[in-house]
Amino acid sequence: NDGCVNVTRCGPEGSHSSCENTPTGVKCTCNPGYANSGPESDGPCEAVDPCAVEGACPLNAVCTNAPGGRYCTCKDGLELNANGTKCVDINECVRGTAVCGDNSRCLNLFAGYRCKCLRGFRKDNVTHECVAKNKCAVGEKEDETGQCKAITCDAGYQLNTAGGCEDINECATVECPLHAKCRNLPGSYACKCRSGYETRPDGSCAVKGPCPAGQVKNAAGQCVAQAVCEAGYQLNVTANVCEAICEPGYALNVKSNVCEAICEPGYSLNVTSNVCEAICEPGFRLNVTSNVCEAICEPGFRLNVTSNVCEAICQPGYALNV
Repeated sequence: NDGCVNVTRCGPEGSHSSCENTPTGVKCTCNPGYANSGPESDGPCEAVDPCAVEGACPLNAVCTNAPGGRYCTCKDGLELNANGTKCVDINECVRGTAVCGDNSRCLNLFAGYRCKCLRGFRKDNVTHECVAKNKCAVGEKEDETGQCKAITCDAGYQLNTAGGCEDINECATVECPLHAKCRNLPGSYACKCRSGYETRPDGSCAVKGPCPAGQVKNAAGQCVAQAVCEAGYQLNVTANVCEAICEPGYALNVKSNVCEAICEPGYSLNVTSNVCEAICEPGFRLNVTSNVCEAICEPGFRLNVTSNVCEAICQPGYALNV
C-alpha cells in the first residue's frame, strides 16, 4: 500500500519535503537547507538560516543567505582560496589592479596596497601626486609646502657645514670668574669653582671658610690684609675699603670716595666747589657770591639788587616811576 499517494501529511507539492513509505508508515524528510519545525519532527519544513551556524564562513568573509543555502564573500582586497575555506590577500600590485600615479611604485598590503613616491620625489599635500623634490642648498630644508627655507637652530646651537645644527662650545669664548672652570653643556655652559673654592651669590669664587684674624676676602675671593682706616673714615668690609664718613646734608660718592652736598629741588651740585647752586630760569643768571639768580637787564636798564628787578635808567630831568 503506497501511503505516499494522495497523502498531505508531508504537505502539498512544493513544501520543501519528500515522502517515503516505511514498514511503520509514511516518513516525511525535509529537503537540504530546510528543517521540520513541528513537534516530534511532524511539522512543515522551514528554511534554516545557514549564516547563523558558527563557522559558516571563513575569517574576514561576509555570509549571505540564499535559497536552500548560503554563499560567502570575502572583504575588499581578499578572495576565497581554491577550496573556499580561507580568505587570502589579493596582490593588486601583481594583478595590475592597483592605481598608482606617475613617479611612484606599488607596495602590497594585506587587504589593500599603498603607492609610494620614488626616490627624489615627494607627495604633494594638495594634489597628492608625486612631484620632484626641491634641491635645497646647504643650510636649507623643505617645509610642509615643499619650499626651501633656511634652517633655524635653537639657542646654544649653530649651523654646521653639513647643513645641520651643532652645539656651540661657549667655553672657547666665555671667560669664567677667577678660580672657576668652564664646562660646556648641550646648548649652554656652566662656570664651576675649582677645588678649595666656593661660589658666592654674585657668581664669583672665594676661598672656602673664613679668613684668619685681620684678613678679609677681596673681590677675587682671596684672603688679604684688612684695611686700616684713618679718622673720618670707616671700613666697608665687603669691599675692604675705607670710606669717608659723611656729615648730615652730605652723601658718599662711592666712586670718588667724597662726601657730596645733597641738593634740594631747584639746586644742582657744582662738583668742583661741592656746593649746591641755584638753577636759574631763562632771563636770569647765577650770582656765585650770593648764590642767587639775578635778572639779566637789557641796555638802558639796571638791576635793583633788593627787588631783583631791572629798572629803567632815567636821563637828567626825569625820575623813575617805580
